[in-house]
Amino acid sequence: LSNPNKRSEYDTKGINSNSPDDTLHENLSEKARLLYRRAKSLYSQKKYWEASSLLDEVVKLDTKKSSYFLLLGLCQMNLPALKRMSANNLQKAIELDAFNVEALTAMGMLLMSENQTKRAEGFFRKALSMNPDHSLARKKLSEISGGETKRKSKFSLFGKKK
Repeated sequence: LSNPNKRSEYDTKGINSNSPDDTLHENLSEKARLLYRRAKSLYSQKKYWEASSLLDEVVKLDTKKSSYFLLLGLCQMNLPALKRMSANNLQKAIELDAFNVEALTAMGMLLMSENQTKRAEGFFRKALSMNPDHSLARKKLSEISGGETKRKSKFSLFGKKK
């Protein structure tokens, strides 16, 4: 601190001004974002295997983003050999963001494809409790329950609010 330049830097930035750990973490996060964008593009092209491979790397680089685990789960849903892994990744996406309606709906879709309709119904209902207008969750829940899930109107037959 006897050096005036270093003292000035310490006063403005603190002791950990540009630690190597911070720079490394920023670089890893940026690499994860870039790989995620590329994987998202591959997913939209229905190249699920390639996207899944990239996303495996992404979730190793950044374990805190629900969207990364969601897209990985969606890719794996489309690959029969990876369906079990898909459930794990969708569950991780839900754990990271309990209000992620897309992850809840995706888990419901996966469970439906495995003929676990009761469990799927629970995920669709939870998704709809958060977003009553989610069309895919509503459609799939309707398929499960035979059309019983039409939204209740706020109005009575005579046009008055209930």
